[in-house]
Amino acid sequence: MRLITEVKRIITEAVKLTDLKDAILSQKVIQFNYEGKEGIRKVEPVLIGKTKKNNTAIRAYQINGATSTQNNEWKIFLTDKMSNLKVLELDQAENRPEYNPNGDAEFRKIVIQRPT
Repeated sequence: MRLITEVKRIITEAVKLTDLKDAILSQKVIQFNYEGKEGIRKVEPVLIGKTKKNNTAIRAYQINGATSTQNNEWKIFLTDKMSNLKVLELDQAENRPEYNPNGDAEFRKIVIQRPT
């Protein structure tokens, strides 16, 4: 039973990562729930990578929606805590403040980053 659960988790994550990569490359806004909480977040994802703690995560600019930090700015979201992901037909803004097209110090490895 544990094996089936783990396989389902891996398949779900793979689909999610593909959707995230597509959103980053096409510079589209995504929406999702985070940490199983109610409330949708809308963000502009700019990269997927491995954090310093080896978690798969995205760096994104939150444009609106639910948040526990009470701000809509640059954030890191762990992909295994994201659910109900949807790529929207909304284009990302061009140059958000403090966007670094040359990487991110919070990530030890970047898998894909938004084109400049």
